[in-house]
Amino acid sequence: MKKLLPVALPFLLFALLGAVLYGYYLLTPRPVEPVPLNYKPCLYYGDALYPLSPHGSPDTLPEEGLTRVGTVQSTVPSTTLPTENFQVCSYEQLLDCPIYRHENYPDTLFVYDPEGHPIAFALEDPA
Repeated sequence: MKKLLPVALPFLLFALLGAVLYGYYLLTPRPVEPVPLNYKPCLYYGDALYPLSPHGSPDTLPEEGLTRVGTVQSTVPSTTLPTENFQVCSYEQLLDCPIYRHENYPDTLFVYDPEGHPIAFALEDPA
């Protein structure tokens, strides 16, 4: 045992030093980069935010009672909420697409995508 001690002592000290340095590394705070938020698609119109309808979009809408209210004028990435009227987020392909309101759905806006399908954006109930 006495012959083994002079040989093993440097290895034990080296292992102890390694454990201390590794513990220091684990306890040292490092800057954490924030994870960007990804907002669901939404449309800003009339100074209100209309998120993508949770009820889905109809296949077609009756032409009677349909009124065009504008055109999507700009888009923002999904990490940013729209802040200007006729602006949409997370839906770049809707740029320059028409926006309609239907008299049967007063709290919903419909944006017709380039293929002609309506996409519903419903004003959320504040309650």
